[in-house]
Amino acid sequence: MPLYLNDLDITTDVEDAKSVLIVPCRTCPATSLAVRNNKPIFEFFKTFLRSPPLDQHIKILQSRL
Repeated sequence: MPLYLNDLDITTDVEDAKSVLIVPCRTCPATSLAVRNNKPIFEFFKTFLRSPPLDQHIKILQSRL
């Protein structure tokens, strides 16, 4: 299982698309983003089984697309 993934800029690949489906995996990307941003992977009592770094990254991707 990879623990550190690199981001790819896919905006140019999908610029002609009418819609884009983002399907997040909650394991490896969440771990990579949390380690990179020096944040906890999960905050069980604040956001049960949600990863704030991954959620923020998905919001940034959505705004760019």
